[in-house]
Amino acid sequence: MKIKKLYLKTPYLEEQYLFYKDTLGFQELYKEAETIAFQIGQSELVLEQSQASKPYHFALNIPFELVEQAVSWLKKRVTILKEGTSDIQDFSAWKAKAIYFYDKDQNIVELIGREDVKGNPHDTFNAAAVISISEIGVPSKNIEKVYQSLVNINSSELPIYDGSFQRFCAVGDPEGLFICINNEKKGTWFPTEDAAYASSFKVEILENHNLINLKYCDIEEQFKINNS
Repeated sequence: MKIKKLYLKTPYLEEQYLFYKDTLGFQELYKEAETIAFQIGQSELVLEQSQASKPYHFALNIPFELVEQAVSWLKKRVTILKEGTSDIQDFSAWKAKAIYFYDKDQNIVELIGREDVKGNPHDTFNAAAVISISEIGVPSKNIEKVYQSLVNINSSELPIYDGSFQRFCAVGDPEGLFICINNEKKGTWFPTEDAAYASSFKVEILENHNLINLKYCDIEEQFKINNS
């Protein structure tokens, strides 16, 4: 599964614009009164003005071999979020290593290098080395309901990469994942223990050569086709 576009809400549109453009150095696609968009490797990140938004957790794929360089690059721009003393969190079961930081909305942003995800060969790390948007967090009180709403739209079962319907379920594959958590049983995000809010968002995914536009409804806690 590939995440082609991710639409998130922000109460601080101008601050986020400066952060992603100047602090991180991503390519600006367009800037309008209430919407901004950036090229994130093979994906697009779109931020839309909204005072009702809550913090998200999302991740970006980076080359596995540049994870150490990414730490040095990030430290010049942001504060690294940690569990323990290491800047890099090792997820050996996923053959991955990750680094975390906040953006201007207190979204938890993750750079994750996966051995199984290739692309964007670079000798040194910078914003242009990012491969794609990798993950979006989907908190709810019923993971199975969320998963079934995806199945109903896609007319086929998306693979469960890891976990179960009880507390944590990663749906998709290493290129793109919905990180579904039960926010009554697992109510916080790693590594900060920040509360995991059910926040609405829109996402365009490529699955089995089908381009699918989805919206996650935070009140109903399910995915629907996005016709807007």
